[in-house]
Amino acid sequence: KHTNFESETIVLLGFLHGLPPDVTRISELTAEMKIRLALREEISFQFVPRNLSVKESERTNSRYNFKAIAVEGDGKFAPELREAFFGLGNPKEEQFTWPISGKALYTPMFKTTAWPLESILKMAKHHVFFVQQMDQ
Repeated sequence: KHTNFESETIVLLGFLHGLPPDVTRISELTAEMKIRLALREEISFQFVPRNLSVKESERTNSRYNFKAIAVEGDGKFAPELREAFFGLGNPKEEQFTWPISGKALYTPMFKTTAWPLESILKMAKHHVFFVQQMDQ
């Protein structure tokens, strides 16, 4: 898989809720987010508009497919990257400071105690609804 940085393993960390994947300027988003996150130089990430899927239930193999801006990074820095993205703040407030990335809400793609599968699925569905409303 192509990355814009050196990495041993690339992992999907999550997606950016609220940013339309087909019209967001990825280079500008990345530049602003690098300033906003202020990570150590060796920690890199990338945004990729692509199709994603979330399991609809623990009991079935059915999946909900949707398009979003995926957040990917080097596997060895995944915990630090996730924590940095979780610390982005409230989009209702941040959008005034960060014109490109401020409206985004980071949503993880893997379930945890804080983020059960049902919550991730609801966020994916809401993201699709939200982006469709912006298109109208």
